[in-house]
Amino acid sequence: MNKLKNAVQNNTFSVEELSELRKKMSELGTSKEYDEALIKMDFGKYLRGLIGDPPTAMIDPHAHHILFKKGLGEAQQKLVQEGQEILRKYGIDPVIGKENLVWAPNRVAGQHSIAALENRGERRIYYG
Repeated sequence: MNKLKNAVQNNTFSVEELSELRKKMSELGTSKEYDEALIKMDFGKYLRGLIGDPPTAMIDPHAHHILFKKGLGEAQQKLVQEGQEILRKYGIDPVIGKENLVWAPNRVAGQHSIAALENRGERRIYYG
Protein backbone atom coordinates (compact mmCIF):
# COMPACT_ATOMS: atom_id res chain seq x y z
CA MET A 1 0.00 0.00 0.00
CA ASN A 2 2.87 2.39 0.71
CA LYS A 3 4.14 2.13 -2.88
CA LEU A 4 0.63 2.72 -4.17
CA LYS A 5 0.20 5.73 -1.85
CA ASN A 6 3.47 7.19 -3.17
CA ALA A 7 2.36 6.65 -6.77
CA VAL A 8 -0.92 8.51 -6.08
CA GLN A 9 0.95 11.26 -4.20
CA ASN A 10 3.28 11.71 -7.18
CA ASN A 11 0.31 12.18 -9.55
CA THR A 12 1.11 9.01 -11.49
CA PHE A 13 -2.53 8.26 -12.27
CA SER A 14 -5.23 10.07 -14.23
CA VAL A 15 -8.61 10.83 -12.64
CA GLU A 16 -10.09 7.88 -14.54
CA GLU A 17 -7.33 5.54 -13.36
CA LEU A 18 -7.82 6.68 -9.76
CA SER A 19 -11.54 5.94 -10.08
CA GLU A 20 -10.78 2.47 -11.41
CA LEU A 21 -8.23 1.95 -8.65
CA ARG A 22 -10.82 2.80 -5.99
CA LYS A 23 -13.29 0.36 -7.59
CA LYS A 24 -10.65 -2.37 -7.63
CA MET A 25 -9.80 -1.75 -3.97
CA SER A 26 -13.50 -2.09 -3.14
CA GLU A 27 -13.78 -5.32 -5.12
CA LEU A 28 -10.74 -6.71 -3.28
CA GLY A 29 -12.14 -5.68 0.09
CA THR A 30 -9.18 -3.39 0.77
CA SER A 31 -10.90 0.00 0.68
CA LYS A 32 -10.21 0.68 4.36
CA GLU A 33 -6.49 -0.07 4.00
CA TYR A 34 -6.32 2.01 0.82
CA ASP A 35 -8.00 4.99 2.51
CA GLU A 36 -5.76 4.70 5.58
CA ALA A 37 -2.68 4.75 3.35
CA LEU A 38 -3.92 7.74 1.32
CA ILE A 39 -4.68 9.78 4.44
CA LYS A 40 -0.95 9.63 5.27
CA MET A 41 0.27 11.03 1.96
CA ASP A 42 1.90 14.41 1.44
CA PHE A 43 -1.11 16.38 0.22
CA GLY A 44 1.01 19.47 -0.47
CA LYS A 45 3.04 17.53 -3.00
CA TYR A 46 -0.10 15.96 -4.43
CA LEU A 47 -1.98 19.28 -4.75
CA ARG A 48 1.04 20.93 -6.42
CA GLY A 49 0.86 18.22 -9.06
CA LEU A 50 -2.87 18.79 -9.51
CA ILE A 51 -3.16 22.59 -9.58
CA GLY A 52 0.29 24.07 -9.04
CA ASP A 53 1.88 26.02 -6.22
CA PRO A 54 -0.11 27.90 -3.57
CA PRO A 55 -0.75 31.63 -4.07
CA THR A 56 2.46 33.54 -3.39
CA ALA A 57 0.72 36.01 -1.07
CA MET A 58 -0.73 33.25 1.14
CA ILE A 59 0.95 33.05 4.53
CA ASP A 60 1.97 29.52 5.61
CA PRO A 61 -0.09 27.63 2.99
CA HIS A 62 -1.02 23.99 3.23
CA ALA A 63 -3.11 21.57 1.21
CA HIS A 64 -6.52 21.63 2.89
CA HIS A 65 -9.50 19.29 2.53
CA ILE A 66 -12.73 21.26 2.29
CA LEU A 67 -14.53 18.29 3.83
CA PHE A 68 -12.17 16.82 6.42
CA LYS A 69 -10.42 13.52 5.78
CA LYS A 70 -11.41 12.01 9.13
CA GLY A 71 -12.65 14.41 11.77
CA LEU A 72 -11.72 14.69 15.42
CA GLY A 73 -14.04 12.97 17.84
CA GLU A 74 -17.25 11.08 17.30
CA ALA A 75 -19.47 14.03 16.29
CA GLN A 76 -17.04 15.27 13.61
CA GLN A 77 -16.39 11.76 12.32
CA LYS A 78 -20.12 11.18 11.86
CA LEU A 79 -20.51 14.42 9.88
CA VAL A 80 -17.41 13.62 7.81
CA GLN A 81 -18.74 10.17 6.99
CA GLU A 82 -22.08 11.62 5.87
CA GLY A 83 -20.34 14.24 3.75
CA GLN A 84 -18.00 11.71 2.19
CA GLU A 85 -20.92 9.50 1.22
CA ILE A 86 -22.50 12.48 -0.55
CA LEU A 87 -19.28 13.32 -2.38
CA ARG A 88 -18.88 9.71 -3.50
CA LYS A 89 -22.51 9.68 -4.71
CA TYR A 90 -21.51 12.45 -7.13
CA GLY A 91 -18.28 10.79 -8.22
CA ILE A 92 -15.92 12.87 -6.05
CA ASP A 93 -13.25 11.07 -4.08
CA PRO A 94 -13.32 12.80 -0.66
CA VAL A 95 -9.65 12.12 0.09
CA ILE A 96 -7.88 12.68 -3.23
CA GLY A 97 -10.53 14.37 -5.37
CA LYS A 98 -9.38 17.69 -6.79
CA GLU A 99 -12.81 19.12 -5.99
CA ASN A 100 -12.23 18.67 -2.23
CA LEU A 101 -8.69 20.10 -2.05
CA VAL A 102 -7.57 23.73 -1.87
CA TRP A 103 -4.62 25.77 -0.71
CA ALA A 104 -5.39 27.40 2.65
CA PRO A 105 -3.38 29.32 5.26
CA ASN A 106 -2.31 27.18 8.20
CA ARG A 107 -3.32 27.72 11.81
CA VAL A 108 -6.55 29.64 11.19
CA ALA A 109 -8.70 29.69 14.32
CA GLY A 110 -11.71 27.40 13.96
CA GLN A 111 -10.52 25.93 10.65
CA HIS A 112 -10.99 22.35 11.84
CA SER A 113 -13.84 22.90 14.29
CA ILE A 114 -17.19 21.15 14.43
CA ALA A 115 -18.84 24.50 13.59
CA ALA A 116 -16.82 24.75 10.37
CA LEU A 117 -17.81 21.21 9.46
CA GLU A 118 -21.48 21.79 10.24
CA ASN A 119 -21.37 24.97 8.12
CA ARG A 120 -20.19 22.90 5.16
CA GLY A 121 -23.17 20.62 5.70
CA GLU A 122 -25.59 23.56 5.68
CA ARG A 123 -24.11 24.78 2.40
CA ARG A 124 -24.63 21.32 0.97
CA ILE A 125 -28.35 21.62 1.64
CA TYR A 126 -28.63 24.95 -0.17
CA TYR A 127 -26.13 24.46 -2.99
CA GLY A 128 -25.65 20.73 -3.41
